[in-house]
Amino acid sequence: MTPDRSVPSPSPSVAWSLLAGAYAFVCSSLVLLPLSVVADTLLTVLGLQSAYAAVLLPASAGVVGAVGWWALVERRAAQSYLLGALFGLVTAVVTVSLWTLAVLVVWGPRTVLLAGVVVVGFALAVTAPIGAVGGLPLMYARRRFDGLVS
Repeated sequence: MTPDRSVPSPSPSVAWSLLAGAYAFVCSSLVLLPLSVVADTLLTVLGLQSAYAAVLLPASAGVVGAVGWWALVERRAAQSYLLGALFGLVTAVVTVSLWTLAVLVVWGPRTVLLAGVVVVGFALAVTAPIGAVGGLPLMYARRRFDGLVS
């Protein structure tokens, strides 16, 4: 008799958190299209090549999204549309805040206070409402297809 060496599947909460991260990646990629000038400027200010904007910025939202979904929804075992909207809002705000912190570390607080306030405010004004609305379809899927993902 041979031992079972199959890889155990992740728990449904882990699977949904990873799906939420992938969903946040896709959503932030779509938001990045109209904000490409801001993204290119951000990466230029940080000394990174703007060609990486299509991967770096959405990837950070993907990580934040996976962790945020786990913390807000899965850990609490609460599946409400309010939490879905909160997930999207928190993902957008934390991602913009992390990139603002990166600029702060590289260029100092003066840069963020002078020109960054307008750019950060614009980025938050665009991404926060989109994130809040964007979290609702994911929560619908979580509630509707709960037993299918494992």
